[in-house]
Parts: sequence; structure tokens; C-alpha cells
Amino acid sequence: MANQTGDSYPDDDLVVTRAGDCESESVLQSIVMALADATNRPATDLPPLYEQIDPSAINPLIDHARRQDTDIRIEFRYRGHRVVVMQDGHVRVYDV
Repeated sequence: MANQTGDSYPDDDLVVTRAGDCESESVLQSIVMALADATNRPATDLPPLYEQIDPSAINPLIDHARRQDTDIRIEFRYRGHRVVVMQDGHVRVYDV
């Protein structure tokens, strides 16, 4: 069942939501900071994203969706969390 944000997971599992700042923060930085918040660890102590996804693909996908004014949603699992990235820079981290 979808919740108000369109996610098919309950908000009860939501750990953190981060609104990316397009001016000062890349999407990858938003992902890392959201995961750091969700795990209560410094970003520098997190295992590399490339162990789960290809980080070099994230920014081009998001940038293309923004230019085309197309909705996009990228989801992946990372160390016991489900990460959802939207084209507007919002990152949501859920417990799995």
C-alpha cells in the first residue's frame, strides 16, 4: 500500500528524510549525509557506496530527469536500509 509520499513502504520504517540542497550539495552528498544521520555514524565511517551501487550513475540520472522534467526514483539497499532518491534531491532512508 502506498503512503502519502507515494512510497509503498510504511512511514513507520522511515528513519530519515533529507532535502538535498541543489546549490551546495550533490545528490551523492545528500545520500551519504542521510545514511550518516540514519546510522548515527560520521559520514567518513560509512562503508563506500560503490559496494552497493555505481555512484557515478546517480548524478547523471538525476540531472537528466531534472532537464527533462521527468519523475525518477532510484532505490537501493545499503547496510540494512532502503534508500530512495527522488529527482528533486530528496533522500529517504528506511529500515529494512
